[in-house]
Amino acid sequence: MAKKEKCECRPIIGFGSIILMALGLYFLVWGFSIQTKALSWSWSALVCYLVGVVLVGFGKIAHKKGYAECKLHN
Repeated sequence: MAKKEKCECRPIIGFGSIILMALGLYFLVWGFSIQTKALSWSWSALVCYLVGVVLVGFGKIAHKKGYAECKLHN
C-alpha cells in the first residue's frame, strides 16, 4: 500500500514572500524616482536600489521555501 503524500506548502511564508517582493519593488521604484528628480547620481538612490534588490531576493528565497519544497504540488 502506497503512502499518501501530504501537502507541505507553507502559505504564511508564501504571503510573507509576497510582502517582501512588493516592498523590494517599492524601493526600486523609489530609487528610480529619486534618481530622476535629481537628474544625476545620488547616494540615496543607490541605497534604495540596494535595499530593493535585497528585499526582492529574500522574497524569492522565501517563496521557494514556502511552496517549491512541497512534493505534492511539484
